[in-house]
Amino acid sequence: MATERHIYPVEGMSCAACSASVESVLLHTPGVEQAGVNLANATAWVVFDPSAVDPDTLRQRVRAVGFDLRTDQEYSPLAMQRRRSQEARQMLRRFIAAAIGAALAMWLQMQMGHSLGGRIAVAVIAGLVVFGPGWLFHRKAFALLRHGGANMDTLVSLSATISFVYSLCMLIRYGSTLASPHSLYFDSAAMIVAFILLGKWLESLAKAKTSGAIEQLMGYQPNTAHRVEDAGVEEVALEQVQVGDRLLVRPGERLPVDGEVYEGQSTVDESTITGEPEPVLKVHGEHVYAGTMNQQGAIYITACGIGAESVLGRIVRQVEEAQGSKAPVQALADRVAAVFVPVVLGIAIITLAAWLLAGGVGMWNQALLAAVTVLAVACPCALGLATPTAMMVAIGRAAKSNVLVKDAQGLQLAGEVRTVLLDKTGTLTEGHPMVAEVAWHAPEAEQGRIRTLAATLEGLANHPLSEPIITWAATDSRAAVQDVESIPGYGIFARSAETSVWICSPRAAKEKGVGLEAISKELDDFEERGRTVVLYLESGSGGRMEPRLLLGLSDRVKTSAKEAMARLRGMGIHTVMLSGDRQRSVDRVVQEVGLDEGHGELLPQQKEDWLAQERRGGVRVCMVGDGVNDSQALARADVGIAMGKGADVAMSVATITLATDNLAAIPWILSLSRSTMRIVRENLFWAFFYNLLTIPVAAGALYPLWGIQFDPMYAALAMAFSSVTVVLNSLRLGHGKGI
Repeated sequence: MATERHIYPVEGMSCAACSASVESVLLHTPGVEQAGVNLANATAWVVFDPSAVDPDTLRQRVRAVGFDLRTDQEYSPLAMQRRRSQEARQMLRRFIAAAIGAALAMWLQMQMGHSLGGRIAVAVIAGLVVFGPGWLFHRKAFALLRHGGANMDTLVSLSATISFVYSLCMLIRYGSTLASPHSLYFDSAAMIVAFILLGKWLESLAKAKTSGAIEQLMGYQPNTAHRVEDAGVEEVALEQVQVGDRLLVRPGERLPVDGEVYEGQSTVDESTITGEPEPVLKVHGEHVYAGTMNQQGAIYITACGIGAESVLGRIVRQVEEAQGSKAPVQALADRVAAVFVPVVLGIAIITLAAWLLAGGVGMWNQALLAAVTVLAVACPCALGLATPTAMMVAIGRAAKSNVLVKDAQGLQLAGEVRTVLLDKTGTLTEGHPMVAEVAWHAPEAEQGRIRTLAATLEGLANHPLSEPIITWAATDSRAAVQDVESIPGYGIFARSAETSVWICSPRAAKEKGVGLEAISKELDDFEERGRTVVLYLESGSGGRMEPRLLLGLSDRVKTSAKEAMARLRGMGIHTVMLSGDRQRSVDRVVQEVGLDEGHGELLPQQKEDWLAQERRGGVRVCMVGDGVNDSQALARADVGIAMGKGADVAMSVATITLATDNLAAIPWILSLSRSTMRIVRENLFWAFFYNLLTIPVAAGALYPLWGIQFDPMYAALAMAFSSVTVVLNSLRLGHGKGI
């Protein structure tokens, strides 16, 4: 069954209860495998079987509960930003109108509240506010009510409407004979609308900043390109560029697409993609990437990756998906949000009844005031925004630092890591090994043939040591081989017309019973000098594999490794190196880098066994690697971190990908995760504490003790700023030191 994954904008959501409703209806739609809703960026991601359900059906199902799933348009960060800007402008206009009306109503209430004319004027102005700028809340509440739903708009609509309608009834009945103007709540109704609109405007401004990382990434890609035609060069919109088009990129311009240089040469700043500050020389035949900066010379490229298919496009897509995912810590908030509004409505009714039972009809004003205040003060928004806003900011900040996080769950788990397991080649070392020493055990007449076979087999392998061996072989010739088999941890095997060939490590050869006594001294010497040894074996007399060639490869330890490991130790994290190299080579790197321990001569399965051993007792384990032989451990670890220049399979199974060789990114992302979870906990505490504190106070808990009763307008102000506080707290994650 083939499934599709799409991200769609959702319109009409205003609180956690809304997102819970949309998510529930999607998950209960036949044909939908997985679904999630992100209130912070107003999107829903859906994995569904197109043969069982189509996007129009999904849209109809969501519309049935009062919201709109925009399946007619895929989620676009730029389009979302335009909508948010438009929404912020609309909210600002509504707030200004409501604030002017509410302030005027309050002034008239105080200055002319004892006269019938003054009271009528206050009622008219308040009505214009409640049913003018405030119509937004009534419309959404009515739409949900038709489908049996309720959300924050319901609470705002009820609190403002009840205050206004009750005051209107009192004015019609008593007119100017009503003893105190304070028994009328026209100004409170208007202030409720004004304060909530103020909060919504500030919230929309703050939420727009949470997606700043994606905007920055997309801003690296120019909107136009210079296409080379027979008649000359013309400037065209990026959307018009197709794969195979020839493009000119002038000095100082950013590359519009991924491509291959076919003429000219220049240095290109690729820090937006790789994080490496040093410009890279690009000549004929080399790849270039969209969003990178051409520095010195003009280059002509052939387009091969455009828009979403470029490396930059895939990075943006991964960040979008990660920001839309849910962290496990959000589950509690979702469960509470699902029942929050009905519970608050119930508390408001109980409050009204309790006041009337305690004081009789004479307490009607206080009873109604308390019930309205409960409706105005309750805030489900903070619950819904507590986790996703923090995750969005953190994932975006990581992306700007060339660290790509697959999902929110991985970011949460990264903060709980207590042990980090690291591969050696390409992870702790530069990943640019070279053949430093050679020991032949074959006649000189055979050495050319062996070089060709070695180059042929390594060209079919996918291992960090393949490229340096091919370079050392220094031959363009390739041999005819068959029965090629590449096994992670055991090297590569093949047959040629003359012999069977096996290229492997000394450990693998020993495990298969190959006698290495004749080369034991050379092995010891190579390892003493810190070489990684690769054996070339051929079938000899009796079909037994015999060593014909020893290659000693060297690879420098990354300059960032020692500092990174020191920072990990400072965070209380245990560091362990797992490698397929022999133990002497491993011990040398452990000592040089400052790791807690290191273990060599390990197969991929043994690395996974080590990981399982470390996880016993509930310890969170992170695996860092870059090769095919690390993929098992990366997939099984609580958090897998892949080096961005490693094998594709390693990056596909990893939780986090480092698009930089700087190992300081490891403690940095783990530290960012810890900071993120601290902010999430603060947000959740505030969201729960705020409601647990203010709802009882609004209901009148302080009245029997000190005669204090919360005014609905101040309750609305508190409610407005509760969600803004959560978003602003999350935005703190966007600041601080980079890697």
